[in-house]
Amino acid sequence: MRIAQLQHSTVPEVRPGDAFHTVREMMMDVRLFDLPVVDPMGVFLGVIQFEQIQERRSGTISQLPEGSLSSVFMDEEDLLGRLLRLMRTKNMGIMPICNPLGEYRFCITSNDLLNWVEGESMLAQPGAVMSLRMATHDYSLAKLARIAESNRAMILNLRMHDDEQPGMCLVHLKFNLMDLSQLLSGYEHFGYEIVYVSHETRRDEWLRDRYSSLMRYLEI
Repeated sequence: MRIAQLQHSTVPEVRPGDAFHTVREMMMDVRLFDLPVVDPMGVFLGVIQFEQIQERRSGTISQLPEGSLSSVFMDEEDLLGRLLRLMRTKNMGIMPICNPLGEYRFCITSNDLLNWVEGESMLAQPGAVMSLRMATHDYSLAKLARIAESNRAMILNLRMHDDEQPGMCLVHLKFNLMDLSQLLSGYEHFGYEIVYVSHETRRDEWLRDRYSSLMRYLEI
């Protein structure tokens, strides 16, 4: 599957002349900590990160040191497998997509990827998702299911498609668990490459419970 076929969110574009406080407000509005910077001609200049402007009270994006913007982007004709790996390894919340001339087209967000991985058939039941990369000849649904069952998990949904590298494939799984910590170790132990995971750890659940308790206390 090509990136151009993936549905994407509307992400605001930052201009070089935009003030730091304006860009911070843009980030808060769309709940993203990275935004693409595009010149008036539509050419992609880089990605601005919240940490770079968090403490700056005045000035514009054009006043940042040369080379400070992340220049990572992908072509819209690239394959989805490479996009998954690159966003994970670079820990990116967005991936700018450009044409071969370097002209900005759109952004893929982590939420876009999550929506695609889950798919409509995965939304009926709660659970976390994971994407694995492996040699096509190593793919075995029975083996993947045994690893899940040995960690007291059940595969609710599975999707498989070819990777851009010959002989490789991507497998997207949804489980009946929200915390995949043990499953991650299980699949890594058998040599599977984990390229994407979206789940809630026990610490996430603990923090959410503590937050709910605080809210109830404040309402008293």
